Amino acid sequence: NRTPYCAAKMAVIGMTRTLAMELGAYNINVNCVCPSNIDNERGTLIMQRQAAQEGVPVDTILQRKLAQYCLKRRIPMEDVAQMVLFLSDDEKSRSITGVDMPVSCGAYV
Repeated sequence: NRTPYCAAKMAVIGMTRTLAMELGAYNINVNCVCPSNIDNERGTLIMQRQAAQEGVPVDTILQRKLAQYCLKRRIPMEDVAQMVLFLSDDEKSRSITGVDMPVSCGAYV
């Protein structure tokens, strides 16, 4: 049941890449931040819904997800904000454009 969600995310990545190409001539950088399982209410609600659908405890869903992450933890919201700040800083990220930047604790599945 994730097809619409995934399609929308891929559309954002495609738009990011093409806008970077189109706006690069004007010295405008375009990037997108792609967080994984953020440690917030929405992330918890998603896991609760999945647990209810599967008839398992929420902790089972969480442990299954974390097993796929190199860092074995959820992403603090502040880490996503820090990536946005980094990409917004002209001095630090002036040569970064057209990328989808994961903030994922190493989740690649």
